[in-house]
Amino acid sequence: MRNGEEQSVVDSLYDQYQQAAQLADQYVGLTSAYNKWQEALSTANEGDMYDSIYNNIKSVKELYKKGLVGTDDFRTYVDLISPKDLAGATTEEVVRAYQQSIGKIERYFTDGHKGAENFLKDVQKINSEWAHMNKDGSWEIDFGAGGSSDKDVAKKLGIDVEALQAILRKLVDYGFDIDFGDSFGSLEMMGVAAEKAYSKLKELGKIGKKMKFKFDTGDIAEVNKQIEDAKNVLNKFRDKNGNVDVNVKGAKEAQII
Repeated sequence: MRNGEEQSVVDSLYDQYQQAAQLADQYVGLTSAYNKWQEALSTANEGDMYDSIYNNIKSVKELYKKGLVGTDDFRTYVDLISPKDLAGATTEEVVRAYQQSIGKIERYFTDGHKGAENFLKDVQKINSEWAHMNKDGSWEIDFGAGGSSDKDVAKKLGIDVEALQAILRKLVDYGFDIDFGDSFGSLEMMGVAAEKAYSKLKELGKIGKKMKFKFDTGDIAEVNKQIEDAKNVLNKFRDKNGNVDVNVKGAKEAQII
């Protein structure tokens, strides 16, 4: 083999080596502990909703103290923590719901793990099949025991099911192994109820032919449009004070949607 050919082979092998080295560096970079840590820092944790509820307790209490109970900030927060259906509720009903639930929220949502511990202890007192501490200090949680659901547990505790699920997700951050299958089951049941409500409203002539609801859509633009449509339907049942008259046929169905 002549020198030129030998050099060509050497250069080719060197190029292949360089490519392999670069791929190896990329692989190490993608799988390194540092990069995984950086990626973890940039993504949401299970307990973020819990932290958000906790971080806003003080501001909502301040709104209540100042009498700003008709604001969206106050009403929506109360709707999140109260087990009551506050769609179309009067301001007085929202205030009562706040008064009944805020104590539990302060007990279960804390800076640190104390709130989560209080939550588990209270659930154990209500029904040890739902949650109980073993002799080794570990906890067993089964909110589906006896055919129950997250909503049943939340109702017994006096908080909204979303607030309860926020606590469960915070427990995941503390190392608990939580099965959220029931939550998806609840969503499925809500979908069934919404479909029935939609059919009833069509039957009553409360929904125009051009307005259609598809509750299982994954298109965010379509979701936002349907939310606005649902609000417009509900507004048909409001009185001059802005309250929903649940005695009118179709009002309850509009609330469900």
